[in-house]
Amino acid sequence: MIKFDKSDIPPLDFIIDKLSNNIFFIGVDDMKKAGFLVLKNDGYSSVTQKLDERNEFERLLNIIDSYDCAECSFNELFGNDPSVELSQKTLQFKKDGGFKKAYKDFKNKEKRDKLELKLAESNIKANKLNEKNSRVNNRVNITNIIIGVVSILVALGLGWWSYKAVLLK
Repeated sequence: MIKFDKSDIPPLDFIIDKLSNNIFFIGVDDMKKAGFLVLKNDGYSSVTQKLDERNEFERLLNIIDSYDCAECSFNELFGNDPSVELSQKTLQFKKDGGFKKAYKDFKNKEKRDKLELKLAESNIKANKLNEKNSRVNNRVNITNIIIGVVSILVALGLGWWSYKAVLLK
């Protein structure tokens, strides 16, 4: 799924609404007439303006195509303008909430992904701390074993010396 901005929702949902209401084909001119491809004319020629409009329409079609909710055509081979047509999934996509819901779902997923990333990072930190504590605990355990063995040897030595002292009396 291609990421899109909140400002893309109206033109995207306009396309889905029109396709769902028995308009089976939408092109660049239809979007211009609806006021969605009004781009600033900053001294560009009309050819450049048309290219910008076409590029913007193709960007919208790429978003629609990534959601597989309509049939997008990018027929540049035959000189045809890009267009979008009704598909079997268009009506269901509209019924499910269209791009407004898709955007909301995308933002929720983005939040979830950020939380999962934070959780993974905190798990990594916790694992490193546990590993460090484990090394410290291992050192303490080894030290305790050594002290225990020395204590046993001292106890045996004292016992042996006291046994000898009793025998020598």
